[in-house]
Amino acid sequence: PLSRVYHDRRRITPRPSFMYIEVTTRCNLACRMCCRDTLKPGEVRDLELERFQAIANEAEAFPGIAFHLYGIGEPLLYPHLPEAVDYVRTRFPQSDVVINTNGRLLRGDMADLVLSSDQVLISLNAGTEESYSWLTRSDGYHEVTGNVEAFLALRRDSRRYRETGRPAVSLQLLETDRHHVGVLQPSRMAAEPFPHRGIVE
Repeated sequence: PLSRVYHDRRRITPRPSFMYIEVTTRCNLACRMCCRDTLKPGEVRDLELERFQAIANEAEAFPGIAFHLYGIGEPLLYPHLPEAVDYVRTRFPQSDVVINTNGRLLRGDMADLVLSSDQVLISLNAGTEESYSWLTRSDGYHEVTGNVEAFLALRRDSRRYRETGRPAVSLQLLETDRHHVGVLQPSRMAAEPFPHRGIVE
């Protein structure tokens, strides 16, 4: 079990600070830099909720460990995400919930769910429409930036954010040999106080 590995201080640090759980390997994008295209058909699937709970329970020996509910898939496609977040909140009330999303589904009920997390990492990956289209092989730049702008407004209006500053929101931008990140195109999102070149707030 996880606790046995980390309690052997000669082998590894005495305490993990976070746990990554790959809730799904499905995705609604086909980004050029992603390793998902190496997956075999049987490897593209969702994690069973019971399996998720069993994995999460491995963290019982580490109060306050943060749960990162993502990997190479898009977690907002995970059909059991509301139950998974609720399970962590109920069983591990001292733990943070961290979600990484490409933003395509960040609206409606899903935006409300993500708003209940402690940190949101948004993989925008490109600061211009041209770079976004090339990197993601899709034309959803304005859809995603619109979703992000609406989510930031929703966060600003939330009582939880005003009282705790949560969830923290990070924008992840990627620079490649072919396309520079570029300056974020004019929008309300670009006006947000991200102190590190639009990376984290």
